[in-house]
Amino acid sequence: MHDHPNFDQIKDELINGFDIGVIPNSDESNLCTKISNFCRDRREYIKLIDVMIDELNRGYIEPTNLSPSYIITLFCVPKKDEFDQPTKLRLVRNGSHSVYKQNTLNDIIDLDQCKMPSLPTLTDYATMMSNAQYLATKDLSNWFRQILARKSDAKYLIYSFFA
Repeated sequence: MHDHPNFDQIKDELINGFDIGVIPNSDESNLCTKISNFCRDRREYIKLIDVMIDELNRGYIEPTNLSPSYIITLFCVPKKDEFDQPTKLRLVRNGSHSVYKQNTLNDIIDLDQCKMPSLPTLTDYATMMSNAQYLATKDLSNWFRQILARKSDAKYLIYSFFA
Protein backbone atom coordinates (compact mmCIF):
# COMPACT_ATOMS: atom_id res chain seq x y z
CA MET A 1 0.00 0.00 0.00
CA HIS A 2 2.86 2.41 0.77
CA ASP A 3 3.90 2.07 -2.89
CA HIS A 4 0.55 3.31 -4.20
CA PRO A 5 1.00 6.66 -6.04
CA ASN A 6 -1.80 8.29 -4.02
CA PHE A 7 -0.84 6.79 -0.66
CA ASP A 8 -0.63 10.13 1.20
CA GLN A 9 -4.00 11.30 -0.14
CA ILE A 10 -5.65 7.96 0.68
CA LYS A 11 -4.20 8.07 4.20
CA ASP A 12 -5.45 11.64 4.71
CA GLU A 13 -8.95 10.77 3.47
CA LEU A 14 -9.19 7.65 5.61
CA ILE A 15 -8.10 9.58 8.72
CA ASN A 16 -9.82 12.94 8.14
CA GLY A 17 -12.73 11.90 5.94
CA PHE A 18 -13.67 12.31 2.32
CA ASP A 19 -14.78 15.60 0.78
CA ILE A 20 -18.42 15.22 -0.36
CA GLY A 21 -17.77 17.51 -3.33
CA VAL A 22 -19.60 20.74 -2.46
CA ILE A 23 -18.86 23.27 -5.20
CA PRO A 24 -16.67 26.05 -3.74
CA ASN A 25 -18.50 29.33 -3.11
CA SER A 26 -21.92 27.71 -3.65
CA ASP A 27 -24.92 29.79 -2.67
CA GLU A 28 -26.17 27.96 0.42
CA SER A 29 -28.78 30.56 1.32
CA ASN A 30 -31.55 28.74 -0.56
CA LEU A 31 -30.77 25.17 0.52
CA CYS A 32 -33.75 23.31 1.98
CA THR A 33 -33.59 23.13 5.78
CA LYS A 34 -37.19 22.03 6.29
CA ILE A 35 -37.65 18.65 7.96
CA SER A 36 -39.86 16.72 5.59
CA ASN A 37 -39.49 13.05 6.49
CA PHE A 38 -42.45 10.96 5.57
CA CYS A 39 -43.77 7.62 6.74
CA ARG A 40 -46.96 6.10 5.38
CA ASP A 41 -47.78 3.93 8.37
CA ARG A 42 -46.75 2.82 11.86
CA ARG A 43 -44.43 0.12 10.47
CA GLU A 44 -42.40 2.77 8.57
CA TYR A 45 -42.16 5.02 11.66
CA ILE A 46 -40.86 2.07 13.66
CA LYS A 47 -38.31 1.23 10.92
CA LEU A 48 -37.03 4.82 10.81
CA ILE A 49 -36.59 4.96 14.59
CA ASP A 50 -35.04 1.45 14.79
CA VAL A 51 -32.47 2.31 12.10
CA MET A 52 -31.54 5.58 13.79
CA ILE A 53 -31.12 3.88 17.19
CA ASP A 54 -29.00 1.11 15.62
CA GLU A 55 -26.79 3.62 13.79
CA LEU A 56 -26.38 5.71 16.96
CA ASN A 57 -25.35 2.59 18.89
CA ARG A 58 -22.84 1.61 16.18
CA GLY A 59 -21.38 5.11 16.07
CA TYR A 60 -22.39 5.64 12.41
CA ILE A 61 -24.27 8.81 13.32
CA GLU A 62 -23.99 11.16 16.27
CA PRO A 63 -26.14 13.88 17.83
CA THR A 64 -25.18 17.41 16.87
CA ASN A 65 -25.98 21.01 17.71
CA LEU A 66 -24.68 22.23 14.35
CA SER A 67 -26.86 24.64 12.46
CA PRO A 68 -27.70 22.68 9.31
CA SER A 69 -27.09 24.05 5.83
CA TYR A 70 -29.34 21.28 4.48
CA ILE A 71 -31.69 18.70 6.02
CA ILE A 72 -31.69 15.27 4.37
CA THR A 73 -35.17 13.76 3.97
CA LEU A 74 -35.79 10.27 5.36
CA PHE A 75 -38.36 7.79 4.10
CA CYS A 76 -38.88 4.03 3.72
CA VAL A 77 -39.19 1.90 0.61
CA PRO A 78 -40.09 -1.79 0.34
CA LYS A 79 -37.16 -4.16 -0.03
CA LYS A 80 -38.01 -7.17 -2.20
CA ASP A 81 -36.99 -10.77 -1.68
CA GLU A 82 -35.72 -13.23 -4.31
CA PHE A 83 -39.33 -13.74 -5.49
CA ASP A 84 -39.74 -9.98 -6.11
CA GLN A 85 -42.11 -9.72 -3.14
CA PRO A 86 -41.83 -6.79 -0.69
CA THR A 87 -40.88 -8.28 2.67
CA LYS A 88 -38.73 -5.72 4.48
CA LEU A 89 -38.32 -1.97 4.58
CA ARG A 90 -35.20 -0.01 3.69
CA LEU A 91 -34.54 3.49 5.01
CA VAL A 92 -33.63 6.01 2.30
CA ARG A 93 -31.77 9.28 2.81
CA ASN A 94 -32.71 11.65 0.00
CA GLY A 95 -30.33 14.48 -0.89
CA SER A 96 -32.54 15.44 -3.85
CA HIS A 97 -35.65 16.48 -1.90
CA SER A 98 -36.65 20.06 -1.21
CA VAL A 99 -39.75 22.11 -0.66
CA TYR A 100 -41.05 24.67 -3.12
CA LYS A 101 -38.32 26.80 -4.78
CA GLN A 102 -35.48 25.62 -2.52
CA ASN A 103 -32.28 23.94 -3.64
CA THR A 104 -31.24 20.40 -2.80
CA LEU A 105 -27.91 19.10 -1.58
CA ASN A 106 -27.34 17.51 -4.98
CA ASP A 107 -27.68 20.96 -6.60
CA ILE A 108 -24.39 22.10 -5.02
CA ILE A 109 -22.38 18.88 -5.38
CA ASP A 110 -19.74 18.53 -8.10
CA LEU A 111 -20.30 14.98 -9.33
CA ASP A 112 -16.68 14.73 -10.53
CA GLN A 113 -15.58 15.25 -6.91
CA CYS A 114 -17.77 12.35 -5.72
CA LYS A 115 -15.80 9.65 -7.51
CA MET A 116 -13.08 9.24 -4.86
CA PRO A 117 -10.41 8.73 -7.53
CA SER A 118 -7.66 8.34 -4.96
CA LEU A 119 -8.94 4.98 -3.71
CA PRO A 120 -7.03 1.94 -4.91
CA THR A 121 -8.76 -0.18 -7.53
CA LEU A 122 -9.44 -3.90 -7.27
CA THR A 123 -6.36 -4.45 -9.45
CA ASP A 124 -4.25 -2.35 -7.02
CA TYR A 125 -5.44 -4.49 -4.10
CA ALA A 126 -4.81 -7.73 -5.99
CA THR A 127 -1.25 -6.60 -6.76
CA MET A 128 -0.65 -5.52 -3.14
CA MET A 129 -1.89 -8.88 -1.83
CA SER A 130 -0.34 -11.13 -4.45
CA ASN A 131 2.24 -12.45 -1.99
CA ALA A 132 -0.18 -12.68 0.95
CA GLN A 133 -0.85 -15.99 2.63
CA TYR A 134 -4.21 -14.92 4.09
CA LEU A 135 -6.99 -12.82 2.72
CA ALA A 136 -9.82 -11.47 4.87
CA THR A 137 -13.19 -10.48 3.47
CA LYS A 138 -15.72 -8.03 4.86
CA ASP A 139 -19.45 -7.76 4.30
CA LEU A 140 -19.96 -4.49 2.45
CA SER A 141 -23.75 -4.41 2.64
CA ASN A 142 -23.56 -1.12 4.60
CA TRP A 143 -20.29 0.09 3.10
CA PHE A 144 -21.52 3.68 2.72
CA ARG A 145 -21.73 3.91 6.52
CA GLN A 146 -18.05 3.04 6.75
CA ILE A 147 -16.82 6.01 4.70
CA LEU A 148 -15.99 8.98 6.88
CA ALA A 149 -17.02 12.43 5.61
CA ARG A 150 -14.93 15.48 6.42
CA LYS A 151 -16.09 17.32 9.55
CA SER A 152 -16.35 20.52 7.47
CA ASP A 153 -19.10 18.83 5.41
CA ALA A 154 -21.18 17.72 8.43
CA LYS A 155 -23.55 20.70 8.11
CA TYR A 156 -24.80 19.22 4.80
CA LEU A 157 -25.35 15.70 6.16
CA ILE A 158 -27.86 16.38 8.93
CA TYR A 159 -31.22 14.75 9.33
CA SER A 160 -33.76 14.94 12.09
CA PHE A 161 -36.68 12.86 13.31
CA PHE A 162 -38.92 15.71 14.30
CA ALA A 163 -39.34 19.43 13.70
